[in-house]
Amino acid sequence: MEMFDFVFNQNGYTCEEMFQSCYAGSQTLDCCKVFVPTYVMMRGRCFRLVDDYYQNDVDETDKLALYLRKLHGTLLGNTTRPQLITYISDSYPEVGIYPRVYLSLHDWNRLRFVKRKVSMFPDRNSCSTAALNQGKSTCFVYNWMKRVVVQPLNCTLPFYKELSPYMADVPVCEPLPVVDNYKSIISTNFDNYGCLPACEREENHWQIMNTIDTSPSPDYGFRLEASFNELQYEYYSEIRLTSLPRFISELGGQSGLFVGCSIMTFVQVALGITLCIYKLLRKAYRRHIALPLSLRQ
Repeated sequence: MEMFDFVFNQNGYTCEEMFQSCYAGSQTLDCCKVFVPTYVMMRGRCFRLVDDYYQNDVDETDKLALYLRKLHGTLLGNTTRPQLITYISDSYPEVGIYPRVYLSLHDWNRLRFVKRKVSMFPDRNSCSTAALNQGKSTCFVYNWMKRVVVQPLNCTLPFYKELSPYMADVPVCEPLPVVDNYKSIISTNFDNYGCLPACEREENHWQIMNTIDTSPSPDYGFRLEASFNELQYEYYSEIRLTSLPRFISELGGQSGLFVGCSIMTFVQVALGITLCIYKLLRKAYRRHIALPLSLRQ
């Protein structure tokens, strides 16, 4: 834990070094009250928006505007970092490496979100109600930690010890084993972990626009604006429903039927069935009744 404290707490970026200013619409925010430290898979410490922050008006009126400082990396000869990465996650503590957005120096970036609530039948194999599948990245991060760190090293990384409840009983790794296996830990050759989405979940779908910042300031290097288009969400739910038109429509793909049946269509079908029955009865009469009578004569 001493090495962890030395790297992140004593020599890592602080909130004040990261953020220049933050706004919610025209209201000034304290960046370090709405953003708290967290840890991202294969990235280390980042800052995430607090869970109890809410947008109170539509789109531009209450958009979250972030101005981030130019960051200098001591390992890169004290040069300015040309990019920052923004990860889009949910309220669960685990943050995977996808989806992510790259912010370039002196660019204006605009993120727009649409929230969707999805409800699926739990008895199907396309979703899960297991605890590890409830978060967007929980299953992925857990399996990655288990296969890449816990199983080969019999320990866990320091920040996951406190961040993830399923790592509470696993001891913290010493620095040397992590350094010796660093290449395998940061490898992006992931296995198929078999993770499924939660049957009851919320999804944030997003679009981004970016262009050169036409009014840059020497006080900041990166600019990001984000908001939900509307203060409402789209709701998608699986239902079990079969009606006569739906049944005919489903059969139509197999037998060429179509839903647009008129009264005359049903009359023609009934007439055809009647004629078919008449022909069958006439044939049976001729075979079993008319023929024996003719033989007696």
